[in-house]
Amino acid sequence: MKILVITAHPDDVDFGAGGTVAAWVSEGHEVVYCLVTDGQAGGSDNTIHAMKWHAFAGKSKLQQPTFLA
Repeated sequence: MKILVITAHPDDVDFGAGGTVAAWVSEGHEVVYCLVTDGQAGGSDNTIHAMKWHAFAGKSKLQQPTFLA
C-alpha cells in the first residue's frame, strides 16, 4: 500500500504517529511524507531540519520528504 503522511511541522508525526508509521514501513508499505513547513519559524536553521529529515528517511526506509515551504 502507498501511504501519504501530511503534516504541518517536521516533528509532528514523531509525537503523534511515529509508531504507526514505523509499523507500516516494517510491514513493507511505501510511506511518503509531505511537510507543509520546514520548522524554521521555531527559530532554528531550516538547513539543519532538512539534513535531519534526509538522514532519518535514509535510515528508516522512508522516501525523502517533500517540503512545501
